[in-house]
Amino acid sequence: MRIRPPLPPRYRDIALVTLGHEFPISELEISTACPVGVGPWYVLPPLLNAAWVVASIEAPAQVRRGEALEYVVSLHNASPRPFPLNPCPVYLQRLGEHAGTYQLNCAVSTIPAHTSVRFAMRLRVPDQAPVGETRLTWMAVMADGEVAIADLATGGVPITVTD
Repeated sequence: MRIRPPLPPRYRDIALVTLGHEFPISELEISTACPVGVGPWYVLPPLLNAAWVVASIEAPAQVRRGEALEYVVSLHNASPRPFPLNPCPVYLQRLGEHAGTYQLNCAVSTIPAHTSVRFAMRLRVPDQAPVGETRLTWMAVMADGEVAIADLATGGVPITVTD
């Protein structure tokens, strides 16, 4: 006897209602294992760069797929005041299409004025990563929502993935 999983719910007769106007979406049928939720409509605000923090990456020029890419991110506080790292920021690291989000392991709670703090980073390069040049990018999100994007002017640093 074969047991089939339950079918996901199907949603029909869908309409978008905003500002008192209803816009039917008649040719759309949604089938999903996740429940459909209704909530307020909003637009995400643009990213705001942390005014006093400059992030940069030091990385090897190449890495083999299936191995760990070890690199360093420096956060430089260009402010005349200490910059808080409490709570410790969340960061996004990306090599080509492979990305992950983590929380920094802050050994310090502040970056003193006009000082840099270095963080050792590690990213496993997938076995199926395409061979050739790609870019390594890194972005920290601070507690207030501001971001520090490493090597922003160049869109990260180039890394060559080899066999």
